[in-house]
Amino acid sequence: MKTDTYTKTVLTIIAVCLLFIAGKQVDLFPKAYGAGEGGFANIPLNEDGTVNVRIVEAPTMDVNITSCDANAFYRAEPIKVETSN
Repeated sequence: MKTDTYTKTVLTIIAVCLLFIAGKQVDLFPKAYGAGEGGFANIPLNEDGTVNVRIVEAPTMDVNITSCDANAFYRAEPIKVETSN
């Protein structure tokens, strides 16, 4: 009886592995590909790798912090802003 259990176990493992290999070939969900090289633009970089940005008009926004949800800033990360003349 041990041989029968051993044989069934080995054949089951082989069948599962074959299903896994065959399943890798089937695409259940369509793959998404980029638009190719047409979606990129070259921008000039400074020697240190930074980019010059000029803000033409700074819009203003009314912000009421007292009415914000307490969890609204749980995953917020600080943004470093530098100004230059």
